[in-house]
Amino acid sequence: MGQRNTLTIPYSCIQAPYWMSLCVFMGFTAVYLHYLGYDNSETGLVLALGTLLGSVSGPFLASLIDKSAGGRITAFSLMPAVLLTEAAALVMLLLFPQKGFVTSAVYPLFIAVATSVNTLDLRMYTDAVYSGRDIDFGIARGCGSIGYVLMSFILGELCESSSPVMIPAAGLIICAVQFAAFLNYSYRFKRGEGSEKAWQTGKGADEKGSYSVWAFLRRNRNFSMLLAGTILIFYSHNVLCSFFINVVENVGGSVGDMGILNGLMALFETPVVLFYSRITKHRKTSSVLIFSFVMFSIKAAAVAAAASVIQLGAALILQAPSFGLYTGAIVLYTDETIAYEDSAKAQSLAFTMTMIATVIASIAAGRQFDVISTGTVMWISCGVCIAGTIIACLGVLKERHLRS
Repeated sequence: MGQRNTLTIPYSCIQAPYWMSLCVFMGFTAVYLHYLGYDNSETGLVLALGTLLGSVSGPFLASLIDKSAGGRITAFSLMPAVLLTEAAALVMLLLFPQKGFVTSAVYPLFIAVATSVNTLDLRMYTDAVYSGRDIDFGIARGCGSIGYVLMSFILGELCESSSPVMIPAAGLIICAVQFAAFLNYSYRFKRGEGSEKAWQTGKGADEKGSYSVWAFLRRNRNFSMLLAGTILIFYSHNVLCSFFINVVENVGGSVGDMGILNGLMALFETPVVLFYSRITKHRKTSSVLIFSFVMFSIKAAAVAAAASVIQLGAALILQAPSFGLYTGAIVLYTDETIAYEDSAKAQSLAFTMTMIATVIASIAAGRQFDVISTGTVMWISCGVCIAGTIIACLGVLKERHLRS
């Protein structure tokens, strides 16, 4: 590819602030809400509502794009409104930093809108690849992990030295960075060769995606099985991520330790994500995906068995072969198995499954943390993860058999 067709750097600048934002609205939500006086059950309900709204809004935006012939509605046209809504929600949280109706209503809105950004980010990637542009997704996603690492370290230090009230302020700054990155990417995409192909020629102009999400799921049953397994796998993953402060405190750690461990977890995955294309160069994407599912279960067992901060940190090294491999593999696997006209819907659904898992984990685990021991909660989530691994792997293997 010529230099003019390379969008890896601009797209990396899109990925980094998104994952910094995710660190804010997922990684430190429990810290913020606990500080305001919310217990685990209440925190779980706020997280559940936000992720439930996000799991609906993401596919809704994807369906609008997929069903819009001729490019009347695109990720580029929707992004400014989505980021503006996210910024408005953060301003409200800054103005009313206390437990009450505003926080309980606006924080879920913030989570929902912030997660929807990922749907548009992935569509911009798919449009670029379809129009002949070159993006190394592994490098871009690796930059996202680096952004998450930095944000986790910074927020952990801010919460220790100042107050968790700084969390929405950090989110607002990141939102501004996201908008600047979007403007840069949009400019570079539109001035490149073939930039209009994705929606003005071929499938992008004349064909629409499936009529509905349900129709898509019925037509792609093996992919649907993978998605179902992903919900269970990410139930376990999100019990850890959403209530990480509980897990860290259970092994004798503090909020500062959580910030460090949260950052290290992302740091461990970064080399795998960054060099994904080189690491998996001679391997089938489906095989890589199956391996990552198995490693999720092993990581869940290691975290549940950890009895100290050091042991927990060691268990989190398994973030690299589990979540690290998954992030690159799922995007490429979806592109390989799903037709372009349904690509936005498929990519959004893959991400939405993690959001649905968060909804379930937030409600179930939030209550569990209030009534049973943290160790028991983590072993339960490990069992759920193993079941999800089996289901997801069956979906991938059945699809592979179908195509062989």
